[in-house]
Amino acid sequence: MTERELAVTVARRDLTRTLLAVTLLAVLMGASFWILRPFLFATVWAMTIVVATWPLMLAVQARLRRRALAVTLMSLCMLLVLFVPLLLAIQTVVANTDTIMRWVRALPTATIPASAPTPADSCFEASTRHALAPVAALRRTSVPFLAAA
Repeated sequence: MTERELAVTVARRDLTRTLLAVTLLAVLMGASFWILRPFLFATVWAMTIVVATWPLMLAVQARLRRRALAVTLMSLCMLLVLFVPLLLAIQTVVANTDTIMRWVRALPTATIPASAPTPADSCFEASTRHALAPVAALRRTSVPFLAAA
């Protein structure tokens, strides 16, 4: 085997190895995103909250002079921001359970009321009458001939 043939063989082997390595990395990255897909939205939302509250956390840290205490206080505040409205909503649903149950029981017999006429409806009726006027005239003139037949 000549030196040139040996160089071509090595180059082909390197090309194959490189192509397989790139393909394997692409498959691994795709599989990782496929596994992490359910968590990506929550992760982006969490990053948004962190970026939005970062200046406030730095201000709390400057005032308290301890990062751990500032992080704890910010975490508790964020939990309050999440859970207080949730607890109030649950309390409201529990307090109005009888009203909600009355609405649910009334659903099978409920009807949808007719909509009130709008200017668009009257315009539609007028344009329909105008468009169908030749048909009505044709009907009036052709009825005697159709009855005789």
